[in-house]
Amino acid sequence: MIVSLRGVEKTFPNGVRALDQIDLDIAQGEFVTLLGPSGCGKSTLLRLIAGLLPPTAGRIEVGDSPDEVIPPGVPIPPGVPIPPGEAIRPGAAIRPGVAIRPGVPIPPGVPIPPGEAIPPGEAIRRGEAIRRGAASRPGKDGTRVAFVFQHPTLMPWGSVLRNVRLPLDLAGTPRADADRRVAAALELVRLSEFARAYPRELSGGMQMRASIARALVTQPRLLLMDEPFGALDEITRNRLDRDIHELWHRQRLTVVFVTHSIYEAAFLSTRVLVMSPRPGRILRELSIDEPHPRTDALRVSERFAARCAQLSALLAGQQ
Repeated sequence: MIVSLRGVEKTFPNGVRALDQIDLDIAQGEFVTLLGPSGCGKSTLLRLIAGLLPPTAGRIEVGDSPDEVIPPGVPIPPGVPIPPGEAIRPGAAIRPGVAIRPGVPIPPGVPIPPGEAIPPGEAIRRGEAIRRGAASRPGKDGTRVAFVFQHPTLMPWGSVLRNVRLPLDLAGTPRADADRRVAAALELVRLSEFARAYPRELSGGMQMRASIARALVTQPRLLLMDEPFGALDEITRNRLDRDIHELWHRQRLTVVFVTHSIYEAAFLSTRVLVMSPRPGRILRELSIDEPHPRTDALRVSERFAARCAQLSALLAGQQ
């Protein structure tokens, strides 16, 4: 499994319970869509998988890289090494001979040097976790995660090329390798001829394709997409749905996709997960066993209408 969640819950500091007891496995190569009413925690769940939010409880694994909240008072065995890149969440600290406890904070994301060990008797308090965390991060097995947000979030002062190259520049990728990967990503989303254009010169659909190229340039195995086409007109949305489905099929990606659209979910997915109103739980799932790649002919077929009717009935049952 490329993604595994067990008993995952999320409660925000203001007391809002967003998610309750989420158990989910996603296999390599699936296109899984989260479908549910507004406010049911779909985007929150996506951010938990990405490592952008910590869970309140439960276990999250991406590849074989766990993000687990350790129950209160559970000690960490003496001398257990912390792998490179691990970090302690805000509000915890490691001090030689002193337990990790409230009132000894360190800045968020401060890394622990490779090979450093937790002294005997150290413990993690409730809500703290040791994790490997950031979007576009590799797991132990090389799993790389990329995130596409609801809006393109492009730098207005940068060309399409500079926007797409940004993750590679931040990672210190050599220029020749970065340029090659940017050119390949722009070709995949059919924006090669607009590499020197600025975001203001692009349509909404083209801006979103540039955002997708910026995610693809990191060469992810897992692509997380938070309702990326929701603000677009239906014609553009349908075209981009075809494009992303073709990319998923050609690049052998694993995709987790958030949408409010029954029709979009039925067209794109290998599996649709129907979520309950807040606190969000996964109550039903529907496998979509249509052949790939999918074309507009599917949208007017009786099979497609039947799938949409099934999803509509499942959603109606959760209201």
